Amino acid sequence: MENEKMNLMGLVGMILGIIAVVISFVPCLGMYAMYPGIVGIIFSALGLKKVKKGMAIAGLVCSVLGTGIATWQYYTIKQGVEEFNKDMEDLNNEFPAPPVE
Repeated sequence: MENEKMNLMGLVGMILGIIAVVISFVPCLGMYAMYPGIVGIIFSALGLKKVKKGMAIAGLVCSVLGTGIATWQYYTIKQGVEEFNKDMEDLNNEFPAPPVE
């Protein structure tokens, strides 16, 4: 009867939050931590309605942290790619390719 007292929503939210934090630190793949992070936020928020809120709060903190890092990484990579494309376009305009005969 111990399982009845356990906050399963909070536990699932905490596990997904930990996964999100760990994945968010992987270079170039960290942006995919948004998916378990968002699901972890949802489960943790639902777990806050239970009596035992410890795991739900920990899950919410980890999920928000992982999602925030992943979002920052996504926008940083996006900005870098856009700047790289702009520089390549400027370089191509400055030094056009020779005509093919």
